[in-house]
Amino acid sequence: MHSDSVDQIKQMIENYRNHIANTQLNNEVYKWKLIEDYKGRPNLDAEDLHVELKSIDYRNLIYHLSKATLNQMTKSNPEEIRKLFVELFDESLDLTKRIKDFTEQTKVLYKRLGEKKPHHQDERAVSAYLTVHNPEKYTFYKYSYYAKYCNLLGIKKRKKNEHAIEAQRFIQFIHKSEEIKSNKYVGVIHFGGRTINLLPKIFFDSGKNYSKEEIAQIHYHILWWLSYCRKIKFPSYNSKLGNTRGDFFEVLIYQYSKYT
Repeated sequence: MHSDSVDQIKQMIENYRNHIANTQLNNEVYKWKLIEDYKGRPNLDAEDLHVELKSIDYRNLIYHLSKATLNQMTKSNPEEIRKLFVELFDESLDLTKRIKDFTEQTKVLYKRLGEKKPHHQDERAVSAYLTVHNPEKYTFYKYSYYAKYCNLLGIKKRKKNEHAIEAQRFIQFIHKSEEIKSNKYVGVIHFGGRTINLLPKIFFDSGKNYSKEEIAQIHYHILWWLSYCRKIKFPSYNSKLGNTRGDFFEVLIYQYSKYT
């Protein structure tokens, strides 16, 4: 993170402390009273989980339909909801994974009830569940704070329930499906001791795990294609099928250094 951003974040925190001292956050006191009343809940050992969840007043900390759909799912499938909350509150698991699993699994459960509308178990709702249950570690989600923080860091704000796609020049990281998708490029990426081969779609078979030898043959085929390139002349000794004088990455580096 850039040093200027760090300084701005420190200043933002200091401004917030001063704001608390001056206003005592009088318009936010209800949140702390709510935590005082419901801290540690829901009680996942409760015999009737539907009654337990229904008795917690999250006020405006979650969308009113978030609580309505949660109550509906718990009434129909209390043990499945209990299991999802157990996993959500499990501190041994990665937080991002817990949030993702809870939102996605409750969506599946809601659809199984025959519902077609949104289930409203989003990040805002999950932050409220986590904060009421464990306020020493978590805090409530507030969009205005989130938006200003994104602006401060110069990053794009995500929409509700949006799973980000981190795009770079050559590849995209699709966080929802945990996949890497190549853009319209062919080549090789070496990073952190790993190799990512960006191959033409004509060679792609989703049900196949390619061996090193098969990938090498694909590379030789690409080099053979490149021998027909009119914009850049690839010498024939670098572009013959079956050529093993150097790997694909080395050939590309050689051509780049020669023409730039």
